[in-house]
Amino acid sequence: MAAALLGLVVLTGAQAGPGPSGPADCVLNGRSVPHGGTVTAYPAPVVGVDAVCIPERRSCANGRLTGTAAFDACFARQRFISAAYRPPASKQGVHDFRHDDPAQIQDARYATFRRMGLGYKEYNLFWRGLEIEAVPSSATPIACPAGSFMVPASEAERATWGFHRFRCLSEAQVALFDGQLARDAASGMQSGAVLWAAPERYRDPACLGSPFGGVTLKDGCVPRDDAMDDFEDYVAFVANRYSGRGGHGKISHVIVWNEAASAVFFDYSPAVATRGRPGPEDEARWLAKYADLVARAHAAVQRNSAGVMLYASTDLHWEQPRIGAADPAHIGSRRLIDGLWQHLGARVSWSVAVHPYGNLDRAPAPGTYTFLNLDLVIDHQMAKLRALGLPTTSLDHPQAYLIASEQGWPQSIGITRQARFLCQAHALALQTPMLLAQAHNYFQSVEPQESAGGRSNQGAFYGLIPYAAPIDLSTVAQYPTGAAYLATAPTEWGRSSAHACCRLAGVGCRIPDGTAPVYRSHRGGTVLYARDLAEGPRAGMAFDGTAFTIFTARGDDRVPLYRCRTEAPDRFLSRDASCEGQAADGGLIGYVSASARPGLVPLRRGADIATGRHRISLPADLGGADANGQITLGYVPAPDF
Repeated sequence: MAAALLGLVVLTGAQAGPGPSGPADCVLNGRSVPHGGTVTAYPAPVVGVDAVCIPERRSCANGRLTGTAAFDACFARQRFISAAYRPPASKQGVHDFRHDDPAQIQDARYATFRRMGLGYKEYNLFWRGLEIEAVPSSATPIACPAGSFMVPASEAERATWGFHRFRCLSEAQVALFDGQLARDAASGMQSGAVLWAAPERYRDPACLGSPFGGVTLKDGCVPRDDAMDDFEDYVAFVANRYSGRGGHGKISHVIVWNEAASAVFFDYSPAVATRGRPGPEDEARWLAKYADLVARAHAAVQRNSAGVMLYASTDLHWEQPRIGAADPAHIGSRRLIDGLWQHLGARVSWSVAVHPYGNLDRAPAPGTYTFLNLDLVIDHQMAKLRALGLPTTSLDHPQAYLIASEQGWPQSIGITRQARFLCQAHALALQTPMLLAQAHNYFQSVEPQESAGGRSNQGAFYGLIPYAAPIDLSTVAQYPTGAAYLATAPTEWGRSSAHACCRLAGVGCRIPDGTAPVYRSHRGGTVLYARDLAEGPRAGMAFDGTAFTIFTARGDDRVPLYRCRTEAPDRFLSRDASCEGQAADGGLIGYVSASARPGLVPLRRGADIATGRHRISLPADLGGADANGQITLGYVPAPDF
């Protein structure tokens, strides 16, 4: 196993001796530096927050090096670990459970990921899988059994990187993630990891666990209070090794534990009662424990990496759900987040991981979030930042940024519907600037769909690409969900109307420069036209897809178009800012050309004779006999969808 940690390569000078025909070269850490050449070195491997790495140029003169700097790399710790973060090229991502296939299969899968234009890949990096259970951690160096190695490798490394103790880690597990994350980086994807699932030695033996998928799940049992240093070391190793400095890839997204508002996945028993509705004291201990986990994870990342987003893990129950006295406790995701504000405020760089499960053809249930109403979380976080007088979009204070780190749709709804939701979710992600990336749960099924005795997730079977698809993904385009993933590639999305998302869901169709899609939703005879894809479905309306495109800015011969409504209620579009004496319904929707031009078609408004409701139509949609009083609102780009 290569060196586990980075930055403690000491440059040692050695005199090579005079050569047969001239001055001697120098040797630094096994590397030759020619006579007259130079090398950059640093006086320390790490400098503190607000300090600067100061390089020293050391010159070789006849076998002797000038200067004294002894380290070949230097890491400057950052006050805000997220300040240097930059979003991925694409928000689309995967949570793929296939990590150990042969290299040829992995090469083929990653080639498909590149065709999909993926920007993000996520992992469960289980603590229990990484650390050797049989060997206790120690305050002094230890002998590790075959197949494992000690971290940190020396007392000097322990002091430099801020480790508390020495421990043995699995060579196989580290090598597996080395390979995966290096592939991610080579493919232009950012990597993220959910850090949870303590080894048994660090859990309270009396931790209850919870029924899950036919077993008693104890991965949610949090580390005992006296094992929190061990948790911090686990995060420190992950942050250091996958910092992007050593060729192993980089973990740019760290998610602290899993769904921490639910006792199924965040089990602090017996210190906290985890059945039924927790009382005030139990809730306070719950929140303090999770805040400590987040704070320690932040400290570990800050000592070892930079340009990293750190997230608190929530689930779709924004408000506390109704639970029975014998059910696993749940405090509500909003209360969990408010607990972090109470304990950590903005002094720690933390953001929010959301799990927006839920079908996108129905309104979110009260007290929950889905992709349709993530502004519920964003607005909450922005209000907290404003109350502190802080900017709402700064990466110095990233609390309002989200990652959709887990969500999906069970196979029971049908693969075509799964594909449609995948397309809609991507469109919703793109229209949500504060959402950085998404990773659906999960990419390919690891068992036959709905198989008898299969490993279901609480009775539901997930996986967007069917189990039957070849593991090399050679035929992935034949499946609606595979075609949908391919459609979300930046080379397809918004550039073509022939792809699956435009055909199946009416989203991602070709959009001329300077325009935006206007989406159509309906309920009964009421039709809504909106720039926000979520507006109609959030109100319980059926989503129909892109109706037309509209100009987003004023220009020569362009006039504004407004959304209006009557008392009926009937929604309609008008060029009159006063809505022709009726009520405004959201204000300006965009701009239309006032006159016909090449490449533009008329956008017309009429009234349906049977219902009297207004109807918007393009020339190809005109029914003639079923509309009257038509007026031309203006001209918009001719659609090709």
